[in-house]
Amino acid sequence: MKYFGFILAILLFSISCNTSKDKAFEELYFKNVAIIEKYGIESIEGCRTQQMNDIFWTTCEYMRYITDIDYSFYCYDFHFYETKDSLEKDIKYLKEWYRKYGKNMTKEEANAIVGSVYEENYRQHEEIVSQSDFLAQREKEFNIKYPYPRKMPDQDSVIVQWENIDFQKIEEEALLFFEEQKGYMKEAIRLSKQNNESLDSAIIKWSYPDDPFFITADTIIKWWNMFP
Repeated sequence: MKYFGFILAILLFSISCNTSKDKAFEELYFKNVAIIEKYGIESIEGCRTQQMNDIFWTTCEYMRYITDIDYSFYCYDFHFYETKDSLEKDIKYLKEWYRKYGKNMTKEEANAIVGSVYEENYRQHEEIVSQSDFLAQREKEFNIKYPYPRKMPDQDSVIVQWENIDFQKIEEEALLFFEEQKGYMKEAIRLSKQNNESLDSAIIKWSYPDDPFFITADTIIKWWNMFP
């Protein structure tokens, strides 16, 4: 009987160690992880929109303030992952962080952390502007808005926006775009050969409607090889 009680105590202890303190935070956290993973895959494949990018960035900020993650993506016009390995590195970090620390955190605690960072960033911005006549005048003259809100965006509503995105439509539009680009590249390569130009240095010109575009042939070849 004592032996059975000892085993039961161990089982109960193990269960308690693997139980999240707050199921609401656990659900929100892993929905955020899913957003980052989905966007990462889409960005590698070239399927992304401004709305997707905005939601992704807001989610990344929320998770960064909680976990202190150093992301592996790049940012140009959009945020994007260059390889699946870099995406998997970030996803692994986020999952391991939850396993080590997240089970002891509540949604309210997480929101408080993120909210305080938003407030502090905004306060610092206001302080810098107030101490600079030039910046104050520039913001007033050009109606410049601080890019981050004073208050933390409601992450639940951000997730809802993400869940309402029509990914199939976006992927279909991206495929049509890629097919169009492949057509331009084929023509550029044909012209370079026709003119006996060196493919590693020749300058190829073709036109979109009223929009001349210049590019080196070696870059065209690299782009060509990226497409299926």
